[in-house]
Formats: sequence, C-alpha cells, structure tokens
Amino acid sequence: MEGEMNHVLTFTALLLVSGCAITPKPTLGPDGKPVTFIDGMSAAVTYDKAKKACPNGYAIVEEPQEKAFIDYEMTVECK
Repeated sequence: MEGEMNHVLTFTALLLVSGCAITPKPTLGPDGKPVTFIDGMSAAVTYDKAKKACPNGYAIVEEPQEKAFIDYEMTVECK
C-alpha cells in the first residue's frame, strides 16, 4: 500500500513540475481567424508557450487568467 501511495505522489509531482504538459490547441476566434488556446502553471509559463506556439509573434486575444491555484489560460492569434 505504501509503495502505491509513493507512485501516486511521484506522478502528481511530475504533472505539477511539467506544467501539466498541456499543448496549445488551435481553434477559430470570434472573427473567424485561427487562435490558439494556451494553458500553463503560471502567467509566465503561458507567455513562454505562446512564444513557442507562435514563433513569428502573436496578438493577445484574451489575457492570461488564473482559473485555479496553478492553472492559467490565455488565447492568442499567431502572426
């Protein structure tokens, strides 16, 4: 039983450290242009993910918002 609990705690810690390993998801915004929804552990992480998802720059459609204690979301339009 103790071994199982250690595995669960290790897995949970890895998820937290990895920023939940969520990848940007492209979709269409209100104006019909493609936008990317980004989720991360902090506002800084979401900005870093936006830079990686949009190497030519981006416009912020929705500023980072804290959705939970360690969950931020923002929407960008890649250039």
